[in-house]
Amino acid sequence: ALEMNMMRELDLAAMHACTRALAMLRAQGFMSLIVGFNASSQTLARESFVNRLEWELDRLNLPAEKVAVEAQENAVVASSGAIRESEAAISRLKNLGVRVALDDFGVGYAGLAHLAKLEFNAVKTDRTLIQDIAVNPSRRKIFETIVDLCATLEIRLIAKGVEDEETARAVSDLGCNLVQGYVASAPLRVSDL
Repeated sequence: ALEMNMMRELDLAAMHACTRALAMLRAQGFMSLIVGFNASSQTLARESFVNRLEWELDRLNLPAEKVAVEAQENAVVASSGAIRESEAAISRLKNLGVRVALDDFGVGYAGLAHLAKLEFNAVKTDRTLIQDIAVNPSRRKIFETIVDLCATLEIRLIAKGVEDEETARAVSDLGCNLVQGYVASAPLRVSDL
């Protein structure tokens, strides 16, 4: 999609799928769920993206705080220009009331200063950070440090790639109670959820 210059179209399709799913879930009584979608740095940099999202939320009568836009770490902080653009985009999204999450944290370019400066609502760790966490002391210590950092910065932490009960217990024991992975559920269509 990037090579074919189609990221914007892909991101807008993800946004529409997210808002439609949220509307469907709320109509079924799931009022507290938050639904997220990924957006590329190219899309985040466009002011029109936030306007389109705001229009979509208004059109479907959806609360902005129930939507999370996820940006991948390596795209958000790849250069100083990207950092400035990301900071402006995050500010616009947060002013709208939308949650913003840093995705795949821990294996890319983001330094600790970037994490504090960009003011994310949530951080989703890269799945490689929790591989073998139940038996690997080094990975446990790294993850524990991320848990402590996020707690200090008052940022929600979500462990991605949690596929079994043993890993879920390990991340929970370290203070992370939000997980994404097969331990919770295999991917589902919204109608099946």
